[in-house]
Amino acid sequence: MPSVVTWWSVWQACGEADPAAPPVVAAGWLDEVAYHPEAFAALTAEHRDGWVALHDGDALAASRAFGTGEHVGATRAAIALATWHDDVATLTAGVHAALWARWSEEAGRSGAAPLPPDAAWLALVSGTCAAADPGPAAPDDVRAHFATHRTAREEGDTERLAGLGEAPVRVVPGGGFERRSWDPCVDAALAEVWTDRATGGTGAWTSVRPDPQHHLAWTFLAAWPTVDAWVDGVQRGESPGYVGPGAAEIDALGVTEPGATADEARDRVARLGAALDAVGARVLDQAPAEGSALVAELGLVERWREALALAFARRALQAGHPTAAAVWLRSVARPGTGLRPAPSVGVLLAWAELRTGHTREALAALHAVSAHQPGLRGVEDVLSDLVVLEGLGKPGDSKEDP
Repeated sequence: MPSVVTWWSVWQACGEADPAAPPVVAAGWLDEVAYHPEAFAALTAEHRDGWVALHDGDALAASRAFGTGEHVGATRAAIALATWHDDVATLTAGVHAALWARWSEEAGRSGAAPLPPDAAWLALVSGTCAAADPGPAAPDDVRAHFATHRTAREEGDTERLAGLGEAPVRVVPGGGFERRSWDPCVDAALAEVWTDRATGGTGAWTSVRPDPQHHLAWTFLAAWPTVDAWVDGVQRGESPGYVGPGAAEIDALGVTEPGATADEARDRVARLGAALDAVGARVLDQAPAEGSALVAELGLVERWREALALAFARRALQAGHPTAAAVWLRSVARPGTGLRPAPSVGVLLAWAELRTGHTREALAALHAVSAHQPGLRGVEDVLSDLVVLEGLGKPGDSKEDP
């Protein structure tokens, strides 16, 4: 099988490009599928359901399909799950912090109602997720819940941890509706456990050393186009959700960073889109019929576009540019191929909207994905509470779905 370097050389040798046209570049795993469909057939001959689930954005189903053996797919699924839960944990921490701040603000006003009875232990545990300890003043049932949480995390019991996040810790009636308190630390714990599984218990992504002989298995559907891109990224200290941008193949697409403003992000989104469209056109025109059909039918250009948009959005959020991140995320929120967006698109868009003060828009973004993700019930409920608090005193506000 020709290497990525070979394909790069071939396309570089195709003559001087029109300076106004998007660059025509090598596309890593996408080229492997297109130009060597037999490699894709070999990849999916075993554990086909796992690869189908990864393609559909269902990393948990992929993990179950791949099993707990040494198969590369099991590691890829664990990487995807660690990344997903890290995204949700980031949003959850932000939502709880915003809710606590708003509660305190409202309670400090003259004549305002006091803080809810769960506020003290909820604020404490939200700020100390590493210990998951609500403190001695918490009710016995709350302390029992977090004792179970700590045990499940120590034992690496992902199913038990996930179950703890799908139902409230406490339900207290009051004010015409039920006040539900949720465990704010479940996804942080799940991210930790899945990271340990992916890294063999080290917790260090640099310990994940892909075998180049399994290049397609290590890269298929990822933002990183090649094994080398993965290795370079983690060596720079990046976690998987950030790997891809910075690779030579991605730089060649004309986008090296996400931009700091909405206008800069829109420019880069357009530039990346044009370059990826050129990749797709080149594949459809020049790859073998079987390979180009695979790329088209599986929407692989769109899946790569989405993976890259997520990586650029995470970088923008990390750099403190949520408006730029939102542009990247909206660009793949409703792909024209009919593919359902990856769950992290809605979660990160909710976080970007919240960070720009658009709480209702954050709830709408989260609501769009929560129906397919039971683990999001808690953070959606807490975000709904925040919308209500922000709407106090405004006519027409109520605790309803967006």
